[in-house]
Amino acid sequence: MVSLRNDNRGVSVVVGALMLILIVMTAASALALFVSEAQKEEMDRRSRIASVETEELTISYIDLASNSTSWSSMNITILNLNVEDAYVTGVSVNDRYAINYTSEGELHNLANRLLIPAAGSKEVHLNFTSDFAAPFNISAEEPVTTRMITSLTNNFEQTFKPPVANVKTCIEMEDLGVADRAVLVLDGSDSFDDCSIMNWDWTIWDAGNNESTHQGKITRVVFNSSGPFKVRLTVKDDTKMEGTSENITIPANPDFNPPTNLAASYSATTITANVTDSEGKPVNGIAVNFMVLYDRDGNLTLNPWSNITAGTGKVTTTVVNGNGTIRVLSGKLAPVDVAIL
Repeated sequence: MVSLRNDNRGVSVVVGALMLILIVMTAASALALFVSEAQKEEMDRRSRIASVETEELTISYIDLASNSTSWSSMNITILNLNVEDAYVTGVSVNDRYAINYTSEGELHNLANRLLIPAAGSKEVHLNFTSDFAAPFNISAEEPVTTRMITSLTNNFEQTFKPPVANVKTCIEMEDLGVADRAVLVLDGSDSFDDCSIMNWDWTIWDAGNNESTHQGKITRVVFNSSGPFKVRLTVKDDTKMEGTSENITIPANPDFNPPTNLAASYSATTITANVTDSEGKPVNGIAVNFMVLYDRDGNLTLNPWSNITAGTGKVTTTVVNGNGTIRVLSGKLAPVDVAIL
């Protein structure tokens, strides 16, 4: 007869089974924990990649301030187009990195990064003299490239180019009644820019190198001399960057400064005619003709019967014989009658 009290074989089997189950459960838990950690790391990795890929800043606008020869400072407007905050850790201009930069009165640098709120914007101020390791100059006609580096190591860059000044010219004639005057039309409509052109400034030099200025995209210029002239256009955009055209030569044209007044007088056998413009200045190179309107004795004679004004705007002719009335003529100007006694 076997005693159950002293038979441990069944207990050993049960304990062994329990131990096996415990080992399996422990291994399964460890495996589950390992898988969970791996999944978490993968999710974190993908989340970081997604954050890097979806981060999007844009430099929407720059505003430059100048001294006499180059830019002295610049404001940069940064937009965050993402739904998450972004942090700027570095700013560069034309491949020169700023040591410091300011936003809303606070100094920022690598140790104090700048928060750009989600779907928001910030303005950054840079001083080209004090915010860089060494001062540097950027002229008004030089492109400006700005770059933002974020905490996710993204680089966002924008280049702003100066406007391009293009000039078209034409001559229009206008009827003054007593003369046809040529008017120079200057057209800067073909000028272009990556932003918006705000100013069209024209500089004109006459033959004596006297300078005059005019403004406007299209402008009409009335001259008080016949030329020639030189014209140059400077355009400025909303960032204050400038573009300048080459000097354009406008050939001399007597119709730029036509005669508007004719006067004549007679003294001691000489008839003197005087041609002037609208400002009373003498007009050179104008033909003046003399015609007999009344010949009392039939022998009224002049020498010459026509002449060209000199730099003084005057011509003369001599009465050789006779008495009567001479009509002085020049183009569309009102004629003047002179009595020869």
